[in-house]
Amino acid sequence: MEGCGNTVSYRNLYKKLQILPLTYQYMLSLLMFVVQNISLFSSNIKNHNNDTRQRNNLRCLKQT
Repeated sequence: MEGCGNTVSYRNLYKKLQILPLTYQYMLSLLMFVVQNISLFSSNIKNHNNDTRQRNNLRCLKQT
């Protein structure tokens, strides 16, 4: 695509082309799904009264 060899670091190339690596694209799509479908999830605070570090984590309401 840019004529770079196999030993070249692609980090700067991604920045130059303004694209995300595949793993980051995947994570972004997952986050976008959660934000767009927040009604499918509930926080742990609704499930129990214990004051834990995990109380604000999301939990899927619908099992697939």
